[in-house]
Amino acid sequence: MTANYTGLIDYVQYMNFATDEKSQSNVLRSPPASSRAVKAVMQANRWKDTKPEIILRKNLRKLGITGYRLYWPIPGRPDIAFPGRRICILVQGCFWHRCPHCKLPLPRTNADYWIEKFKRNTERDIRKERERSDLGWITLVYWECEVLRDPFKIAMKIKEAIKLRPA
Repeated sequence: MTANYTGLIDYVQYMNFATDEKSQSNVLRSPPASSRAVKAVMQANRWKDTKPEIILRKNLRKLGITGYRLYWPIPGRPDIAFPGRRICILVQGCFWHRCPHCKLPLPRTNADYWIEKFKRNTERDIRKERERSDLGWITLVYWECEVLRDPFKIAMKIKEAIKLRPA
């Protein structure tokens, strides 16, 4: 069982991102918000305790799965970790991590910025998964849309993965 990054590498290659002087910089500055409403929405985005994460954790508890840790300090700070089994779970946001199921369109405003931002996000996801793997961790990746559609099914998959890798 390895990370379920189906299509991310292909996606990064498919987008065939042009490299220019700006993309060579390690700092990607976000452009100003196009309106107050956009600014409010962007500021409201959370990096932890998102709705899909909370729903998944509730379903794990319903199945009697406890003992996990939140945001364990390993590469990528996974949403849920079972340190004794070296299993971590990521609940990826469809927009930010470019879900291959949803195929969400790029924002129309500041398209160049968003292309570079999404490219860096997907590259970082792949790099962090490799770092975790090198440390002996198994990464289970679930998309926001999957968790919201059937959280119990995802919790059952995690339960099966835990059974296969004893502490």
